[in-house]
Amino acid sequence: YLARTLQARGHHVTVLSRTEDPEAEEFSLYEENVDNVEVVRVVNNRSQISSFRLSYDNPFYDELFSRFLAQARPDVVHFQHLAHFSVSLLPYVSALGYPTILSLHDFFFPCHRIHLIDAQERLCSGPERGERCVSCLEGSAPPDEIRRRFTTMEEVLQAPDVILTASRFLRERILGYFPLVEDRLRLAPLGVQPFPRKARTPRANGRLRLLFVGLLFPPKGAHLLIEALKGLPTEAIEASLYGATLPFWQPYVDRLWEGAKTLAVHFHGTYAHDQLSSILSEHDALVMPMI
Repeated sequence: YLARTLQARGHHVTVLSRTEDPEAEEFSLYEENVDNVEVVRVVNNRSQISSFRLSYDNPFYDELFSRFLAQARPDVVHFQHLAHFSVSLLPYVSALGYPTILSLHDFFFPCHRIHLIDAQERLCSGPERGERCVSCLEGSAPPDEIRRRFTTMEEVLQAPDVILTASRFLRERILGYFPLVEDRLRLAPLGVQPFPRKARTPRANGRLRLLFVGLLFPPKGAHLLIEALKGLPTEAIEASLYGATLPFWQPYVDRLWEGAKTLAVHFHGTYAHDQLSSILSEHDALVMPMI
C-alpha cells in the first residue's frame, strides 16, 4: 500500500523482499511485478546461518545489496525491517552516500526474540544492555556473543538519517534503550487501507459473537481470550479466531486448541484483506488481548 501510494504521487518505487525457496540458489534474486510495483526477492532459506551473529549481522548481503542499488539507483532507501536480512546494511548503505530511513515496527533491535516476550512467554521489561538476554537466550550462543548483539544494534542505529516509529509507546521504549537516536526519531503513524463497512448480520443462536484477528503466537494474546472464556457461559458467548500460524509456534497453537476444546471457539486460519469487512459484519465485538 505504501509503494502504490508513493507511485500515485509520481514517485518510482522498487521493493526488495526476502523470500524462502528451497529449490532456488541461496541469496539468488528474482524479479516480479506485484500490482504494478517492481519487487525484487532475495532467497534466504537460512542454510548459511551457522552462528548466532549471522542470524542478524550477515555480510553475505553486502555485495548483493550493492548490485541491487546499482540497478535501482534510488534517491532514498527506506528500511522497513531487517529480520532475515542484516543490520549491517544500515551503515553499509549510509557509507555509500544514500539517504536512509528506518521504520521501527516492533522491538527487533533491542530484542532477539523481537517482541520482548521471554523464553517463558512472559513480558520482558527490557534487555538491560543485553544482560537480561543472556538467560533468555541460554543455549543460543555464549554470553558475550549475546551481549554483543545489543552493542551492535546500538552502533548500527547511528547510521539512519531518520528513524520512524508508528506509536508514541514504541518511541518512548526505543528511547529508553537507545537514547542516542533521540534527535533522529520521528512519530509517523502507519496509514491504513480503508475498506467498506457492512451492516452487521443478525445472530443465529443468540450468542454474543467475539472476534480475534491476529497472528497466533504469544504477543497477540489469543491465550488470554481462551482463558477468559473458560469463566463465561458457553451458551451465551462464542469466539472466532482468524490468523496465520508459524511452524515455530505450533506448540502454542496446539495449546490453544486443547484449551478451547470445551468452548464455543472456532479457528478460521488466514483471510484476504478484502474479506475483513464481511468477517467484521458477522461478529459483535473485536477483542484485542495483546500482551
